[in-house]
Amino acid sequence: MGPLPHGRAALCLPLSPLSFGAVNRLFEENQAGQSAVVELRPPNGSVGAFRVAGLPERIRVRLVTVRLSTGELEVLATDLLDEALYPMAEFGELYHQRWGIETYYGLVKSRLDLENFTACRPRPYDRTCTPRSF
Repeated sequence: MGPLPHGRAALCLPLSPLSFGAVNRLFEENQAGQSAVVELRPPNGSVGAFRVAGLPERIRVRLVTVRLSTGELEVLATDLLDEALYPMAEFGELYHQRWGIETYYGLVKSRLDLENFTACRPRPYDRTCTPRSF
């Protein structure tokens, strides 16, 4: 895998099978090794709020399908758009590295008995979290 752009962490998020059209189709096709770049926009009526918050009105993400060792298909969203620089075959390992962090995050939430953690930055994927219940 190539160097990360601008020396920052990459976005690599698992998506729900009921996220939106392009993701739903990838889950329905149930094929590992697929990749598609899609443009995401805020829902109708939310553009003004995005502008006020200084958030982009459109972002491009790459959807990548990975077959887990359990046989389950995972659809990941990433901001690593260049397929030549970031080959699809390496996303399984990238996701596996992320999984340890996710399980620890779940353990902390469980031990502290906090139901709602949320990001304190406008971009939730920055993962700077604070408990919402305080």
